[in-house]
Amino acid sequence: VGTTVHRYILQKRLLNAKQLLAGEPMNISQVANAVGYGSARYFSKTFEAQTGIRPAEYRRLRMRRLEG
Repeated sequence: VGTTVHRYILQKRLLNAKQLLAGEPMNISQVANAVGYGSARYFSKTFEAQTGIRPAEYRRLRMRRLEG
């Protein structure tokens, strides 16, 4: 498969988070909880480390693309 279990789970959580951020009317804490993080702060740090942007910024950019 070419990846560790930990990395695979992280990728799946972030993919799910991106989908929720783009389409669901949930705040960041709710998204964090929905994808398995107990802390919105830790989720945000992890999301930013993996994607280069914060979850709120990701949501804003996705909404802008959908509108334009």
